[in-house]
Order: sequence, then structure tokens, then C-alpha cells
Amino acid sequence: MDLKKIVLMLIVLIVQRAVLAEPLIKQTSIHPKNLNGISFKARKEVETIADNLSVSAHDPYAASLPLIVSAELGDKKRYKLMRDHMLVELNALQKKPTDFPQWMRNESFKGWMLGRVLLAADAMTNTAMVMQIRCKLLHVLEEPLTKDDSLAFHTWAEAYFTAMDKKNYRMYQEKMRHDTMTLSDEYKAKRTHEALSNVLWACVMDLYAAANAEDRQNYELIKQEIRSLTGTESVSEGLEKNLLRTADSNDYPAWAMARVRLAAAVMHDADLYSEIEGALTSSTEGAKKADAKAEYALAIVDNQLAMVQGN
Repeated sequence: MDLKKIVLMLIVLIVQRAVLAEPLIKQTSIHPKNLNGISFKARKEVETIADNLSVSAHDPYAASLPLIVSAELGDKKRYKLMRDHMLVELNALQKKPTDFPQWMRNESFKGWMLGRVLLAADAMTNTAMVMQIRCKLLHVLEEPLTKDDSLAFHTWAEAYFTAMDKKNYRMYQEKMRHDTMTLSDEYKAKRTHEALSNVLWACVMDLYAAANAEDRQNYELIKQEIRSLTGTESVSEGLEKNLLRTADSNDYPAWAMARVRLAAAVMHDADLYSEIEGALTSSTEGAKKADAKAEYALAIVDNQLAMVQGN
């Protein structure tokens, strides 16, 4: 066989592998994952909030919020700065956990935060970071929970993992749904607000993961679960009345509703997309009035993404 034939065969093999391989990130113009090049009224305000949040962030949780905002804005410079800041905080937590609050010193918290880094990297199509964080997160998810871990944190981490693409969704959606139902059972046993907030946020995140994977059956079941848990007739009413923003604690209701609207846009669920708009607008205004800067900024960017995809 001559050299030309060998080269041709190699080219054919490479092309076949490229065609058959499932890409890690699937970006389409129909479902953009960030707002790069898209102008909207509050953009400058949100950029300023992200900058201020990043400067004041001294732990992974605080650093994760402006990271998500910058990534969903599609701002490469801010994303890189805030991603590096987040990784520094995660490394500091790993090396000297006693410098951080007790509730952060467990693997489930680490998984939850890695999930946020994955969300941001995916939003920016930062393929190298996606591959790196995906492996780290998968390792955390496969470890058994200990008495120090939080099932809520672990379930939210699973939701971030499954929301990235259909491949991840197929791997973990059954485990994610099982853990969400366990959180639901915990709420029914305890009847505390914290337990309700935990399971509602799990449902919100599961809903987006199902929408992104085009899993209509689970998507509809999750909507029904929110209504059932809250004893309300609509998803928007259930979230609006039961995710709270108080002087002592914040369940980030505006962000939750914006995330649901984004899921509805992705799933082409026109009824939910329209239904939640009023409650979302009111809650976003409430976040601004309460000076809940992170909640406000996250609600704004997710709602803008929803509107872009809903058009």
C-alpha cells in the first residue's frame, strides 16, 4: 500500500471518529447559553454588581455567584477573573478548611460549588475547564455521603451535572430524581421551611436539567411535584409563596423563578413561560429593593436568557 492510500485511510478514520463522537458541549443558535453581544437595559448595572460581589467574596459560595453572572453575560474577561478567584477559594477551602464556616467543610458542599463552576464553564463554552471540572465533580458524586455531608448540596450538585448535556443527564438523572424525592420525604416528615426550600430548589434545578435534555415526561412530573409540595395550583404561586427573602435568610426566590422561566423557554412551554412572568418581575423588583444584589443579578441574566430563547 502506497503512502497516499495510508494517509487517505487515516483521514477517513479521523473524520468518522469526529462524526460519531458525541460532543461534550452542544451550543446552538437556538439555545444560546450566554448573553454575549446581546444588549439589555440592566446590563451595566449587572456588570457593576458582579464586580462588587467578586471583590467582597472571601469563600467559594460568595465567589460562585458573580462567576455565574459573568459567564451568563458572556463576558470573557470577567469570567476568567472570577473563575480564577473561585478556584483560589476552593483550593483554600481544601487546604485549610478551618478558615471557613462549618457548613462548607464537607464533600457535598465541594460538589455543589464544582457544579457552579461547571455551569459557568459550560455557559462560556470553556471546553478545557468543562472537562476538568466534570471529572472532579463526577469523582465527588460517586463518593458515599458521610454524616458531615448535606443531601441537599449533593442533589444540587447532581442537578448541575445533569443539566450540562444529554450525556450527563442519562448518567445521573435517575439518581438525581431519587435524591430529590428523598428531600421531599424529609420535608413531609419535618415540615420545616429549610426542608421545603431545599426540595423546591432541587425541583427547580431538576426542571432545567429535564428541559435541557428534552425529557418532557420528567419535566411535567417535576412541575406537578412543585404544585403538590406547596399545595398550590401553579408553579409560580408555589415558588412565590414558599421561597422567602427575609432579614435573616434568603432562598433566592427571584433567581429560582428566572431559572424556571429559562427551563420553560428551553422546553417551549409557553404556558409556564407566560404564567411565571408576573411573579418573577415582582420578585426581581423585591430583590432590588431589599439590596439582595446577587439574587437580583442572577434573576436578571437568567430571565434575559429565557427571553432570548423564548423569541
